[in-house]
Amino acid sequence: MNTRLLRTARQLVLPVVVSGLLSACFPYAAPYVHVEADQATPVLEFCRISGPQVGLSYERQGARIEVSIEPGALRRSKAAYVAVRLARGREVSVQGNATVQAADGTPLASVALQRTTEPLATRRPGSRPMPLPPGADQFEEIRFELRGMPAVGAPGVLLLPPITIDGVETSLPPIRFERRHYAGVAPVNC
Repeated sequence: MNTRLLRTARQLVLPVVVSGLLSACFPYAAPYVHVEADQATPVLEFCRISGPQVGLSYERQGARIEVSIEPGALRRSKAAYVAVRLARGREVSVQGNATVQAADGTPLASVALQRTTEPLATRRPGSRPMPLPPGADQFEEIRFELRGMPAVGAPGVLLLPPITIDGVETSLPPIRFERRHYAGVAPVNC
């Protein structure tokens, strides 16, 4: 009787422990590039609900503009980027280069913005397509990768050129950045 009870207990406990681990959090510590700017909404690293502030979001002319200097923090991209999410069929362009300055205002680099198009929903080869929320196919995302962005060591400022949406220019405020260390907990199942 005891061996059968022990087997039954193992069969019940294992799924409970595994599901608990998958919905749990784990300790996490790492360096990251903290960004901040006036009129911006912070974008957090883990599931966009917790973790360090690694990106900024703006609402301009019916479009959402997202900026991240930390490669790989919010996307699998290995480049810093500016992404514009807007209704399909609208026009977006950027003229000129971004400028990276030291905290004291000394110019450090001119950074080219190279346009790339990235689908909103990506999938792995051989997997089923992800279900999209209603109306998601009405939007597209246009990304401009910051080519030539120097590695972030000391604090600095990123000045982006104006972004033109349907012929109307919009400027983003200077983006201050610095490398910081984060220690906290991260969700396992993001």
